[in-house]
Amino acid sequence: MKKKEKNNKWYDERYKKLTKNKEQYNLSPNESIYFGLWSQIIEHISDEEKIADFGCGVGQFASLAVSKNKKYVLGVDFSQFAIDIAKIKNPGISNTFLCNTLLDKKIYLFKE
Repeated sequence: MKKKEKNNKWYDERYKKLTKNKEQYNLSPNESIYFGLWSQIIEHISDEEKIADFGCGVGQFASLAVSKNKKYVLGVDFSQFAIDIAKIKNPGISNTFLCNTLLDKKIYLFKE
C-alpha cells in the first residue's frame, strides 16, 4: 500500500519542535550537517546561474548561496512555519520564499 504524503500541518509541527529544541534547523549553514554537501553544490553553480530550491526549509542553503554571491531566486517549502523562518533569516531575499506544494504548477512559472 502506498504511503500518503504528510500534510503541511505535520511539517509545521516538525519544524516548530526542532527549532524550539535548538536542533538542526536552528543552526547557521556552516554548522549544519549538510554544509559539506551544500558547499560542493555551490562550487558547481556559476555566478550567472539562478537557483530554485524546492524543499528550502528554513533557508539555510539560501543563506549560504547568497553569502557566496549566487543568484537565489526561489525557495519553496510545504511548511509556512519554515518559510517564515527563512524570511527572517534572509531579509535581503525574503520575497523569494513561497509556501506551496510542488504539485502546484504555478510555482514553475516564477519570475524574477
